[in-house]
Amino acid sequence: MQNKPNFKTLLLYPKLGSSDAFITYPPLSLIYAAADSVKRKKNVSILDLRFYPKNYLEILEKKITPNIKLVGISVMTGSPIKYALEISRFLKTNHNVSILWGGIHPTLLPEETLKNKYIDYVIAGYGSTALAELINALENNYPLEKVVGLYYKKNGKISANPSSKKHELIPYEELPYHLVDMKNYFRKTLSQRDIPIFTSLGCPHQCIFCVAPVLYKSMEKKWVAYEINSVIQHIKTLIQRYQITSITVFDDDSFIDIKRMIHFFKCCISSGISKNVKINFRGVRINELDAMNDKDIALMVKANVGYIMIGIESGSQRILDLMKKKISLEAIKRVSKKLSLYPEITPHYNFFVGMPGETKKDLLNTKELLLELLEDNPHCYLGFGSDWKPIPGSQMTAMAKQQFNLQIPATLENWAEIDSFDARSVIRYYWYSKDYERLIRLIQCSSGIIDLKLYKEFITDKRFFLKLLSILSLIYRPIIMWRIKHSFSRLLIEFPIRNWLIKHVFTKL
Repeated sequence: MQNKPNFKTLLLYPKLGSSDAFITYPPLSLIYAAADSVKRKKNVSILDLRFYPKNYLEILEKKITPNIKLVGISVMTGSPIKYALEISRFLKTNHNVSILWGGIHPTLLPEETLKNKYIDYVIAGYGSTALAELINALENNYPLEKVVGLYYKKNGKISANPSSKKHELIPYEELPYHLVDMKNYFRKTLSQRDIPIFTSLGCPHQCIFCVAPVLYKSMEKKWVAYEINSVIQHIKTLIQRYQITSITVFDDDSFIDIKRMIHFFKCCISSGISKNVKINFRGVRINELDAMNDKDIALMVKANVGYIMIGIESGSQRILDLMKKKISLEAIKRVSKKLSLYPEITPHYNFFVGMPGETKKDLLNTKELLLELLEDNPHCYLGFGSDWKPIPGSQMTAMAKQQFNLQIPATLENWAEIDSFDARSVIRYYWYSKDYERLIRLIQCSSGIIDLKLYKEFITDKRFFLKLLSILSLIYRPIIMWRIKHSFSRLLIEFPIRNWLIKHVFTKL
């Protein structure tokens, strides 16, 4: 049956809150979700509302035409829920459209999500095939029972269709980049045209704080990879089309198969990609880097690897073991010393604070590890020390509920308030003491300053305020360095200043 030209689908990427600061990447979740629909010649468009922080509802109103019958929203847990709810309420109140939610949060809690009166459908899991099937069913009045992973309301009750147990490995040739204006996306701090890609999907590890074990628990294979030749062609296509200067690999874990990555680096070099494009990674584990020798690291340098984000998570072995991270402090330190010999690569050590069971002693161990990493490798970057937050279905969230009587959010409105930067009130969990919380805030204030990240990122910026901010951060560095070394967390006026800058300056760059 031919597609009906009067049935249009609009896919929305909502504001994220403070997560919008620093980097604006293309909405890959929507680009991938739209792939099969575009292949089947469905009428699908994408609107990224992050570009309209003050008037996104007005912009949305102008985009809604009578032919738009389905609006899909990609939603992550936390602050994005607030904006997705506002959008859904606005559309259902003012227009005759069906509302579909997809993404991480609806996948984790499909039935709870669908209980909201402004939401008609939820797709749990990968969305490309499911979205195309849903559009086809709605425009042709077909039954919904065969739409993979679909949750919908029927006779006042929620019906659920089985989800696929396989990852959606969509060929790069089928990705509809043309649905967004790619020239609008770049790394804000470095003014680079930095485009994300996937070289693999999934993660086999079982860290209890992470969303991955929950997302992939029903998958036949926990991790699958694209052929390296396909990845190389994907990068070449992006270079040709969009004149990119760097790519960021968005995999959950890129280095599971080290031999595969060695082959990837060799192909980047032999193809000429490494001459003009930096290659960055968002998912690398300490144990994987620990297994690589100097020859492997030198090859990464030759392949023009820029930064690699490494989850060290904590400086306490007790907490690492509690997390089932399966790494050791000794391995973290070995990797740090190894990477210090290659200043061309910037290791970005991510960690988080405030997790259930953590004590002030554990946090002091984290502080000492961060200072040691910085001393070993002055070229490294330290993470921002993200506040722990409950992840639906994770073992650590269940542990917090059982051992500390954590009240798990029961509605979308409550889940929207779990991000510490954007919550209406300060988040303090039951296991926080005053000294412990002050130390958390001190560590967070030091991030970006003691590693000179703020200075390096903004000193060459042409905007006067940002250049001034970088100079002030350099002047302030000895003060916060003294504070952090001596754990002096009293009178921490820096913390509200830091939060103000993130909320009112960086998110508007």
